[in-house]
Amino acid sequence: MQFPAVPDSYLRDFIRGCWDGDGSVYLESDGKPGASYITGSKGFLTDLVTHLVKLGLPRTNIYTSRDGRSFYIRFSGEVDCSNLFHLFYDGVPASMYLSRKFERFYRIALNWEGSRVLQGKPSLAFPKPFTRSTLAELLKISPRQVEHIMESGRIAAAIQELSHNSGSTSKEFKAGLRQLKSQVNRFLYGWDDEGWDDLD
Repeated sequence: MQFPAVPDSYLRDFIRGCWDGDGSVYLESDGKPGASYITGSKGFLTDLVTHLVKLGLPRTNIYTSRDGRSFYIRFSGEVDCSNLFHLFYDGVPASMYLSRKFERFYRIALNWEGSRVLQGKPSLAFPKPFTRSTLAELLKISPRQVEHIMESGRIAAAIQELSHNSGSTSKEFKAGLRQLKSQVNRFLYGWDDEGWDDLD
């Protein structure tokens, strides 16, 4: 199967349709959002990557499945997944796409770009030794998302507790951090520790 000759004006619609059929949006084991596309044709996938790069996405590797019968690409993290969201859905009517995939991409983009701007609220107080930047790095989220999660009293309390354990053993601190990441994922994305049960 070869990538067809698609007019530029319809290219992103064609790719979105492909992703609706054979693409996935999911939560990776480290808590980051991810998106992948799989096909049995390496030639088709090579052309797809070329077109995605022309449309503004970063070049990504092509991987071969374990059985050698299919090939796939994947994007990892909020930035790439948000860019895919805008590529696929900006200015596109709801009748033109699969709502389930849209909702998953939308949730990622919304949380990354900031759905709630803190206005007229006091500055956030971060318990030592944490800062907005250190929490963003620890939790693998954006600084704006840190502000978002601090609106949850439960998460703010968990961060406070983790700060008390910052001088504890590495094992205790990592256990507390894993628990906090789980809470953050549920708050931001509505996902449990395993991500979506259905990855299609």
